[in-house]
Amino acid sequence: MGRPAVSVVIPTYNRAKIIRRAVSSILAQCDENDEVIIVDDGSTDETERVISDYGNKVIYHRIENGGPGHARNVGIDMARNDLIAFLDSDDEWIPGKLRMQRDLMDRRRDLVFCCSDLATRYMDGKEEERTNCRHYGTRYFGEKLLGPGIPLSNILPRKNKYDGIVVHIGDIYLPLLNHIFVQSNTVMIRRGFLGDDTRFPEDLMYHEDWEFYSRLSKKGPVAYIDCDTARQYFHDGPQLDNMSMVNIYKIRIKVLDRVWGTDRQFLNEHGNRFRKRLREQRLLLVEELFDKGMLKELKEELRKTENPPLKYLILRFMPVSIINILLRIFG
Repeated sequence: MGRPAVSVVIPTYNRAKIIRRAVSSILAQCDENDEVIIVDDGSTDETERVISDYGNKVIYHRIENGGPGHARNVGIDMARNDLIAFLDSDDEWIPGKLRMQRDLMDRRRDLVFCCSDLATRYMDGKEEERTNCRHYGTRYFGEKLLGPGIPLSNILPRKNKYDGIVVHIGDIYLPLLNHIFVQSNTVMIRRGFLGDDTRFPEDLMYHEDWEFYSRLSKKGPVAYIDCDTARQYFHDGPQLDNMSMVNIYKIRIKVLDRVWGTDRQFLNEHGNRFRKRLREQRLLLVEELFDKGMLKELKEELRKTENPPLKYLILRFMPVSIINILLRIFG
């Protein structure tokens, strides 16, 4: 019996100038029975012409613009294989990614999905490895999440190939409450665990992957591989990273409420952790609204915030007109 085939989904929107890098990094790793599905989310540039150069090596499907969540869902629905991986059209896979994760998912049939760390390439050409480790300030991010890991070479063949790489396997549903660390570029999922309750949300333009993988992680164990398997690029083209912090905090609050805030069993066991995380994000939103002078929204958010600091508690009961006068006086 051969190795399981993989369907790779690439959502894209107006990335004609850079999408070749992503596609080439995948095709260089594919087996004969793998498939590469490019879901064009209503591009208005030359994306279709560029992709036509690949002929039957890829499947190109154009849809009306509906956002990243919708595009990934369309790709999942089109996928024919049990294992599904993702790559954003402005990024690339690191060589060996597909084989390593395919073999891991084949050897550990209980895994819902696997993911890893990733590298970041900046516009000045500088590259940083282990983005999660750097962001969370620890060389041992996988261990922080799930405790001690095991050598990947204990699970996979070609032992010398994976010397020094550690994999951590366990329940990441609780860690995902506080740490947004699952990047779609590094993920391989098992189709059998998907259902109506595990679709990418289509009403979010940011953190849709956080909500999706958090819901999916409830289905069983996940493997976090302590190495980089993908490289994300910063560039001057359209990027969702340019979204305002006000909107980002609002989305985070929505995801927290929809995932953990509706999970009664979780709240019975970890209600204090949930409320602490929710309060933290509401206070960050309140501070951002205050800095932007968005006072009506600020007061509305304060009414939802548990135990706000005294300076904001006073603002909750103060008319917007008075707050504006005080801001003009005291700057």
